[in-house]
Amino acid sequence: EIEIDDVFLKNNKLKKNEMTINKSNSKRKIIKKEEEEEEDDENVVERRQIKDDVEVKKHKKVINQTSSKAIEDQAFYSFPTLERLATADETTLRSLGLGYRARFIQETVRVLLEKKNNNKKNKNDDNNDDDDGLNQWSLMNLRNPHQHSREDVQSELQTFVGVGQKVADCVALFSLDRQDIIPVDTHVWQIACRDLDPELIHQKSLTPAVYHRVGELFRNKFGVYAGWAHSLLFAAELPNFSKLLPQNMQDEMSSFKEEEKQRKAIKRAEAKERKELKKGSLK
Repeated sequence: EIEIDDVFLKNNKLKKNEMTINKSNSKRKIIKKEEEEEEDDENVVERRQIKDDVEVKKHKKVINQTSSKAIEDQAFYSFPTLERLATADETTLRSLGLGYRARFIQETVRVLLEKKNNNKKNKNDDNNDDDDGLNQWSLMNLRNPHQHSREDVQSELQTFVGVGQKVADCVALFSLDRQDIIPVDTHVWQIACRDLDPELIHQKSLTPAVYHRVGELFRNKFGVYAGWAHSLLFAAELPNFSKLLPQNMQDEMSSFKEEEKQRKAIKRAEAKERKELKKGSLK
C-alpha cells in the first residue's frame, strides 16, 4: 500500500509540474503575441496614455469630493469645519491621539468661532458675498507679506493657546505660504552650524537670539526660497532620503554627526567634573 501511495504521489506531482510548465508556456505565448501586436500598432502608446489620463481624472474627481470617500478600501476625509470641531469634547479629542493638545484645540476653536461670529455681525457691506466671517479676519490675510510683516504673523499666531515660536512658524510656512519664516529646532540649528555658520556650534542652547540668527542665515542664503530650502535640508536628514544623496554629501553629514557626538560627550564629561568638584568643595 505504501509503494502504491508513493507511486500515486509521484505521478500526481509530475502532472502538476506538467500543468505548471504548460501554463507558463501559454503565458509566454500570450505575452509574445501582445508584444508583436504592440510593435505593429503605432497608436498603442497614445491609447495607453489616454487610458491613464482617464484613470487619473477619475481618481482626482473622487479625491476632490467632500466628506468621506474610499479609494482602494482607503477612506479619505475632508477637514472638519469649526462648527464640527466644536462638538467634540476633550475626551473625544484625546481618544484620537491628540493628548494634552486636546484642550488647546478646544480653546482655539472657541476663539476662532468667536472671531468668525463677530466679523459676521460687524459686516458693513451688504453686497459682500463672503459668508465666511473668517475671510474678513486677519488669519487668512496673514498670507500677504505686503499687509503683515514676519513679526506680525508670528505675534498673531502666538496669541492662540499652546502655540509657541516654532509652532507659529510651522503654521506660517506650511499653511500660510510665508516662505520667509523658518521654524527652528535642534535639527535645523545643527544644519545651520554645518552648512551656514560654524560659529553657532559654540552656542550652549537654542535661545531666542540663536533662533533668530538661524532664520536670518537661511533668509540671507536662500532669499525668497528660504522656506523651501529649510524643508528640503530638513528632509535630507531623514534616513529614507539621506541615502539618496551623493556619497560625498552622505560622508560629510556622517562626519558632522560624529563630531557632534564627540562634542556632546566632552560637554557631559565637563559637566560631571564640575558637579564632582562642587560636591567636594561642600564637604
